[in-house]
Amino acid sequence: MKKITVTAFLLIQIYILTLLIFAGSTDHYIKRPQLYPNTVYAAAGLILTAVLCFIILKGRTGFERTFITHEKMIVAVTIAVFFAFSVFLCISGFFFSDWDPEAILYGVYGVLHGRPEDTGTVYFSNHPNNLLLVWIYLSVLRTAGIFGTDSVLCLVVFQCILSAFSALVFYRILADMTNDPFASYAGLIVYGIWIMLSPWFIITYSDEAGIIIPLLILRLYQMGAAAGSAKTKRILCWTVMSALAAFGYFIKPQIILSYIAIMILCILCDANEAAGQRLLCISCAVVTLALSVIIIKALIIPSLGIETDTDKSFGMAHYFMMGLNDATDGVYSDDDTLYTDSFDTPSEKREADLKLAKERIRAYGFWGLMDHAKNKTLVNYNDGLFAWGVDGHFFAERALEDIGEVPETAATVLIWSFIKPEGSNHGKYSAFEQMIWLTVLILDLIAGVMLCRELFAGKEKQEPQGNDAGSGIHTRDIVSSGNAIYAVLLTLTFLFVFELLFEAKARYLFIYTPYYLLAAVYGLWGIMRGIGKSSKDVGNRTSDGSGE
Repeated sequence: MKKITVTAFLLIQIYILTLLIFAGSTDHYIKRPQLYPNTVYAAAGLILTAVLCFIILKGRTGFERTFITHEKMIVAVTIAVFFAFSVFLCISGFFFSDWDPEAILYGVYGVLHGRPEDTGTVYFSNHPNNLLLVWIYLSVLRTAGIFGTDSVLCLVVFQCILSAFSALVFYRILADMTNDPFASYAGLIVYGIWIMLSPWFIITYSDEAGIIIPLLILRLYQMGAAAGSAKTKRILCWTVMSALAAFGYFIKPQIILSYIAIMILCILCDANEAAGQRLLCISCAVVTLALSVIIIKALIIPSLGIETDTDKSFGMAHYFMMGLNDATDGVYSDDDTLYTDSFDTPSEKREADLKLAKERIRAYGFWGLMDHAKNKTLVNYNDGLFAWGVDGHFFAERALEDIGEVPETAATVLIWSFIKPEGSNHGKYSAFEQMIWLTVLILDLIAGVMLCRELFAGKEKQEPQGNDAGSGIHTRDIVSSGNAIYAVLLTLTFLFVFELLFEAKARYLFIYTPYYLLAAVYGLWGIMRGIGKSSKDVGNRTSDGSGE
């Protein structure tokens, strides 16, 4: 299974990067204008990566022991600093947006103010999965109400808190995955710059609220799969993981992909567990998943008091059909939405959607379908800002009827100059994000190559203990965390297939940006280990005269 996972991931990364490098200038739906070609961004990113490797390898000797001694404090202060900047950015740059987030907010404030009938029942009838997000945001505002406020900024700060907690979980996953706290800290810095300071946390929606869940699922898998973990601990990890997966699915369906990937690896690859223990863990997981779904659907969502029409809900067939729309390259289509909504019952909707999907596939033909897949891949992956600013009337004002007004700060105009498409600094900001994104994808490819070489050579890497023999890289003694890197790669493989089959949009990748970064840092760490080993080998040959 590991070989299949790494091979599939590697082929997908080659396909994505080939398109971005050689077809990145191709016109496709909602394409973002860029100052330079993707080749320039890729080259710049590789240069910066080389500089980062040099700094880490040359500068770590003097700082590393201090870092390891004061690791908790340094990591906590770093996350706190990024959190403070994140809150400042989001509050100063805040604006309302009139697509799905607006419907969510009206649902939240409608229930909060005792008017659940005014919450837009048509929207929630079409998209009932977003009702759990309403409940979460409502819980946040009710908690904030204890302190005398129900400002929408409470939700923004809540998302920044989730982002900060995600950074901590990200660091712990990476530290266990690489066994190298210093390289993991370098990854944390990139996480802070690229993810924690992303303007996406201004938007009160599922992409931001759910970003913590795939990381928590992966961390629980690490903890439960670690050698020496007690049976009770493993069962507890799987139980909590399953509950998170259920809640995650109702926040953002793509979240379930990480859980599915881990379940597959647990069944096929986790040799540390006896068959009986694995069966027990999986049984507990299935029961917990089912109970969580029941609790969400029977208790939590009905507690909102929002009446919905189940006949109006859109199923997966709708998003599959819409993903085949040639005019929009698989992106959201009003026409497709009206088409599905014109049928009365879920079964009629599903039948009509599948019928139209088959017609579109026949009309494409094989090569036409391949060309459509190419365009969808470019839509999904050719945007380092993840479709920022492209949904509906994305940038509304800082006031919304029945919700309130958020006053501007002294920094609002400056921040808007970066995050608004018409802003004077937006082109530079977009270029910076595109460079980071392409660099991450390239390092993901390197991680895939490294793992593929080790697996097919029969030399699967065992996590080092203490000093990494032969590499010159100091690591601390911690327990190896099993197949976490394979869970990351398999999840990203599933994500590629999911977005290729259903509705396309780069925004749907944002929730998994931590996974892409985990694989990228793993690839960077592999490069540094290779350089460290090469340097030590050269030194050994020189010292014994064999290199003369």
